[in-house]
Amino acid sequence: MDKWNNLGALYQEFYQTYALFTLNEMITLLSCKVDELVAWIDQLTDEELFLLDQRKWATTPAQWPVYKWIHINTVAPFSSFKAKIRKWKKLRNQSISPQKPQGTNTQLSD
Repeated sequence: MDKWNNLGALYQEFYQTYALFTLNEMITLLSCKVDELVAWIDQLTDEELFLLDQRKWATTPAQWPVYKWIHINTVAPFSSFKAKIRKWKKLRNQSISPQKPQGTNTQLSD
């Protein structure tokens, strides 16, 4: 059985599924999914969102209410994505920036 947090395989499936889509197509798809999610959340009662044991799939040893599952599976991944993007940008900038010759002074004189 696969581990629940096998994110590498999930990422690969995403890349394979959406590789041929344009950026605009992906933005449209994302917008539609966000609208669907918001509509689903809107139809839940406060009890369903904030109390424990309101959905069978949310009844786990973690004992989280539905709102916590929604957060973990929608908003929380973007924190790790932001960190990965910063790291990629930093590595990219390091690889394309010209190397300063040894012994040169970068300060400007008056």
